[in-house]
Amino acid sequence: MAFNSESNAASQQNTGDQDDITQLARNLHPVCDLNDANRQALCRSASVMHLQRNDQLKLDTVLRGLVYVVEGSLTVFNGKTEVMTINAGSKEATQSITVDQTAHLTLKTRAFAKLVRFGREQMEILLKEQEKAATNVIERQVTEADNLVFDDILRDMSNNNITLSSFRETTQKIMTAVKSRKIDIPDLAQIIQSDPGLTAHIVLAASRADGANADPVQTIRGAITRLGVEATVKMAMALPTKHALQSDNPVIIEQLKKYARRATLAAAITQVLARNVDNLKPDMALLAGLTADLGELLIIGYAARHTEHFTCAQQLNDTIENLREIVGSWLLGTWGFAPEFVEATQKGRDWYRNKTGDIEYSDLVTAALLTIQSELPESDSISIPSATNLLITRSLQQVGIDLTEPQAIIHAVGHQVAPALQKVG
Repeated sequence: MAFNSESNAASQQNTGDQDDITQLARNLHPVCDLNDANRQALCRSASVMHLQRNDQLKLDTVLRGLVYVVEGSLTVFNGKTEVMTINAGSKEATQSITVDQTAHLTLKTRAFAKLVRFGREQMEILLKEQEKAATNVIERQVTEADNLVFDDILRDMSNNNITLSSFRETTQKIMTAVKSRKIDIPDLAQIIQSDPGLTAHIVLAASRADGANADPVQTIRGAITRLGVEATVKMAMALPTKHALQSDNPVIIEQLKKYARRATLAAAITQVLARNVDNLKPDMALLAGLTADLGELLIIGYAARHTEHFTCAQQLNDTIENLREIVGSWLLGTWGFAPEFVEATQKGRDWYRNKTGDIEYSDLVTAALLTIQSELPESDSISIPSATNLLITRSLQQVGIDLTEPQAIIHAVGHQVAPALQKVG
């Protein structure tokens, strides 16, 4: 029996199939190269094929689409000679079935097979449009110092050798907590979130713990749960000492203190503000606030390698302003952080953006940074405007967040702000 994609064996997906296909598509090549929106669009037009024993798949079906074995198996024959068998769940099954048009091949099932077919042309169109959209030219007036720092980051990113500066005192906090009591996930998360660099490394480790099939980690507690308390404690005791900033340059040391203060304050504020927004999760907002300026931490660490170029605060501030969003979003994307966190890095400091639609995590990051600048400013920070008359301010007012009353926001955060101030005060 010859199977044709136009026959009754090929059917448009039902709701259950749509969910299954969307999940499977994240690991199918090259479909996984599409972003979430484009991948979902491709999945909506996919067809499902059910083959029974000894059914034969017509080569034209494979040539005109991207076909994958998702259940059962499919065997490829050249004449009567078996060439290969593709079993669902195997490495081969993550690749679209390919055939040599010049060979006399047939594709048959010995028992059963469930296949998913995506439109090849639609895939190519979506990928091309995605690549066009991803081309984002950013013009910067850069200095020699900027280039030195960026080149170092580029080299280490390419070699998968990036490290983020951490604080030795975090190790001591963990040791004290472990000795004084049986430490649990909330206690451990509270200590980890005071150290942005350590947080990022732990989220990275958790994201990779279950391999390529793992969903991105969205909260610090989620990262600890995935790794396990014992493994997380070991990391939290080892990494801060290993990754402690090695510099005696007072400009760099002072900037690290300012960064840590701002990041932990932003995390506390975004977490509290998220409670006003139905579609946002407070713990996820905390992580967004903590990692939004992670590019700055990266720059500080690499600036320590070129201290002769950073003899005053303005020189370091200029490099941070030029590179922070670029290297920060690049790092989070490379490390597999969820799109919401990458977006918070890209948009969090876009003060004048035309805000429409629902409130997002990036909006809370903007709110936190504006609040900090208003009530707890860094003395030499002049790049952050007043919240008055910004479009984002009006959008946030609609969900009960009033940036024209920053004192009320700080008061609402209350005890969560105090540890951040005490840490670097």
